[in-house]
Amino acid sequence: MEVSFLSDTICAGRGAGTRGGVEAAAWIARKFDKAGLMKFGDSYSHKVRVKPGVVGRNVIGMIPGAISVPRDRYVIVGAHYDHLGTLDGKMYPGADANASGTAALLSLAEMLSAYKDGGRTHDSNVIFVAFDAKEQDMAGSKALWRMIENG
Repeated sequence: MEVSFLSDTICAGRGAGTRGGVEAAAWIARKFDKAGLMKFGDSYSHKVRVKPGVVGRNVIGMIPGAISVPRDRYVIVGAHYDHLGTLDGKMYPGADANASGTAALLSLAEMLSAYKDGGRTHDSNVIFVAFDAKEQDMAGSKALWRMIENG
């Protein structure tokens, strides 16, 4: 189902900074919320400056690790959800690049969240990131790195 939605015309190829990209980011954020992931700040969605006049969105959520373990341990699980979008009137749905990777990210988030709800904890905080703008000079990944550097 995840690959079908992300590859559908409503997402129009998920180009960074496009309406289809916004639709995909909002859908991923709803999936994170349903899985019970914690938000970073007041939102799952974090703006990414792709290029002048174009803003994308990384979607970030977290499952906290065990209380008995130091809180500064992290594992980052990521996949880019953007693709080429629509070029010269042709939509590039990107089922394999990277709707399938995003579907795997969502499945893992749901699974680890269910484990936590069942009382199984992890030694590290697990951060899930659906990156935007991989197709635009890795802008989403670079934005996450800046967030990490800035604390």
